Amino acid sequence: MKTCKLKKNKGVAGLEILVSLIATLFVIGVLVMAFTIAGSKMADTVGDDTTTAINNETITMTPTGLKTLTYNVYPGVSCSIRYVTEELNSSAGGVISTGNWTVGGDGNCGLTFGGTAETNDEVYNNTDWNVSYSATYSDDLDAVNVINETKIAIAGVTDWFDTFIVIGAVVVLVLLIVLVIMAIRRAGLMGGAGA
Repeated sequence: MKTCKLKKNKGVAGLEILVSLIATLFVIGVLVMAFTIAGSKMADTVGDDTTTAINNETITMTPTGLKTLTYNVYPGVSCSIRYVTEELNSSAGGVISTGNWTVGGDGNCGLTFGGTAETNDEVYNNTDWNVSYSATYSDDLDAVNVINETKIAIAGVTDWFDTFIVIGAVVVLVLLIVLVIMAIRRAGLMGGAGA
């Protein structure tokens, strides 16, 4: 007849539970990282990129704040400013030099007034500017939005990790307290209810 050997590790009192919980959270963390990276790559590759040339989009330039261009809101946009002219004179002679503006915003689809290169900055300040640029963007907005929302939701799983670790630690502490009480009872240091 075979005898069954029970595993009796003394002095661990639930630490195996905590170790297995931490190992499980580590594996989940690795999976979340892999899916988040894959989601980022998918969002970058979904849909075809479209490039559009825009000529003479009018913005009113003021000395403060970023003035965004129309394509600033498009997904994965990247703008390349070709030239900026005065609204009254959109010919090559009315080009406003790059020292009077800097590129900024999402995908460089915006301008900020520089006003340092020209001696007649006040001529360009608070006036309408014509901006000619090209914009490259993803034309599959729905797919990109779904992938981004899924990626963010999956990445949010790790917010719960600290809660699970605290719960695991509490379980281990409760097991330790139970073992201490049982040891005290076995030693006869604690009287029973009828004593």
